[in-house]
Amino acid sequence: MKKPELEFPRGNMELFDTTIGWQFVNPKMEKMYGTDSMPQTAENVAQRFGISREEQDVRLSQPTEGESSRRIRPF
Repeated sequence: MKKPELEFPRGNMELFDTTIGWQFVNPKMEKMYGTDSMPQTAENVAQRFGISREEQDVRLSQPTEGESSRRIRPF
């Protein structure tokens, strides 16, 4: 929900879904780093390094370093 114009707003309120993405873009941050969401950044990196969708899926299905030991010993 964006900041209301009145102290106690009434009526229809405009809502925004910002689960993925930026709600308030700082122009300086956008210039320095960009404002891509995590999924878009992942796609950009994959494209830059020539990683296919299939390779991404295979990598995601493999446990990370140290993860397999946590599955055996949770704590």
